[in-house]
This record gives sequence, structure tokens and C-alpha cells, in this order.
Amino acid sequence: MDVTDKLKAMLNDKYNVYFNYNLQAWMRNTGEWNKLDYDLGVITKLITGENVMNNGISYVKYSEDKIYGNLCVCGCTLCESLFPMYHTKTNICFMVGSECIKRAGHEDYIKNLKCGENNGFCTYCKFPLIFQGARKNCNKK
Repeated sequence: MDVTDKLKAMLNDKYNVYFNYNLQAWMRNTGEWNKLDYDLGVITKLITGENVMNNGISYVKYSEDKIYGNLCVCGCTLCESLFPMYHTKTNICFMVGSECIKRAGHEDYIKNLKCGENNGFCTYCKFPLIFQGARKNCNKK
């Protein structure tokens, strides 16, 4: 889906959302945030045509570095770091806080991130290695 100049202006005016060319991702400027509004699904639907709040539509890359920032693209101001979350069909990136990534259908995101930091990543698919528990995906060898 092509984002028109009119849509870009509306996203900036109404949601304080802009495209960061350095990060190649949609982000939110500083601004007022209404605690009752949770705009991640609305914003992603405007940009990609699909609401990433539906499970299976977005994905995260665990091997990518986070950036420091406290304003998620959804409007939440409680984030310490932002992580790239992608729309599967278009590969459009949104900088999103970890709690918001969990809301978008990646319930084990924080656990997987910690496993990746501790255990490393699969050399083929770049998914975090998990050695124990019900989510175990490899052995220590």
C-alpha cells in the first residue's frame, strides 16, 4: 500500500506519526498521549491496510538492536526502548515498545529476547535459542 502525502500529513497531524528515513521505520513524535487511546492497530491499518493487532500479521526480528526511546508508535509513553516490528506482507517497520509488541500477538517476546541475549540465536532463522521448558527449541550442543 502506497502512503500518499495526504495520508502522511494526516498521520503527522492527528497521531504525531512520521517516517524516520534513518531507521526506515514509522515512529511517533513527542506529544500528548491519551491513556484511553491505543492507536497501534489504527495506525498500522492506515499505513499497511491491515491491523497488526490481529495475531499472525506482524513479526519481530530478535537479532536487531533496540533503540532508546519512550514513545511507542501506538502513543504509549511508558517504553524504555523501542524495537522494530514489521508488517509481514509489506515489510513496513514500526518502532514499538516491548509491551505493545506483546499486545500485537507476540506474547513471549520478552522471554524470547532474554533467551537470545543469554543463549544466542539460531544461525539459520535467527530465532532465539531456548534450552529449557515447554518452549524448548534446541539442546545446549
